[in-house]
Amino acid sequence: FMNKRTYERQLLFGYKEKSFDKYSWLETPKFNNYEELFFSPKKESTGSNRVSIGQGLNGKWSFSVSYSTGAAGGSSRCDIWGEIVDSRETAIIQGLTELIEKHNRQREQLYKKDSCGNYREYYSRAIVRLVQDKLDEVMGKKGVQLELF
Repeated sequence: FMNKRTYERQLLFGYKEKSFDKYSWLETPKFNNYEELFFSPKKESTGSNRVSIGQGLNGKWSFSVSYSTGAAGGSSRCDIWGEIVDSRETAIIQGLTELIEKHNRQREQLYKKDSCGNYREYYSRAIVRLVQDKLDEVMGKKGVQLELF
């Protein structure tokens, strides 16, 4: 059984069925309750900043992060190879936190070496603000705006 590691990994999410593609490779199962949270400044159409979450058959969740700081970035796929967490809320919180960390790490690199324009600071800061607002909302830290009559 060539795909032993893949099968063992999918068992962690409750997938026991073995399904093979046309090349006899084990197919990666699709998550239930798959969601994507996108973040983009209003005037920007470039870049992809998102957190994807999905739930396995046994109720375990995983997440992935895709980020762009202008012309640089990275991406991963939300599947059985991701981190395993117990709840939707935990998956969202950890994904949002990781997205912020990716942008912060890129900002640190900007000051260490010439990025040749791959890092756009205003764009990255705008993304981090949006993500932080969502993180505060999910964690119940969002301030309430009061009105005076």
